[in-house]
Amino acid sequence: MSDLLNAERLLDLFMISFTVTDKENAADLDLIESIMKFKNVNFTYNSKRVAIRDVSIFSSLEETIVLVGITGAEKSSLMKLLLCFYDVTSSSIKINDHDIHDITQGSL
Repeated sequence: MSDLLNAERLLDLFMISFTVTDKENAADLDLIESIMKFKNVNFTYNSKRVAIRDVSIFSSLEETIVLVGITGAEKSSLMKLLLCFYDVTSSSIKINDHDIHDITQGSL
C-alpha cells in the first residue's frame, strides 16, 4: 500500500508546473563541452531555514552526478536551483562561466 502512495506522490510532483521566465537578454546555451559550477552555493527558505550551505560541484555535462542522501537532505532543491525554480541565497551557479539566470530556460 505504501508503494502505491509513494507512486501517487511522485506523480503529483510531475504535475506541478513552475512558471519561470527568461531574463530579457538571456542567451541559448552551447552544450558542447559545457562545464557546470556550483561554487559555495547557499540557499535559505523564506530567509529563515538554511537548507543548503556552502555546496560546491564542478562537472562537465558529459559526466553523471548522483545525489544520495536521506529524505529532506535537499537533493531536489539542488536541481530546482539549477533550473532557476529557486534562487540561491548567496554565490552563484554557472554553466560555461555564464550565470544560469543569463541562460534561457529552454537551454537549461
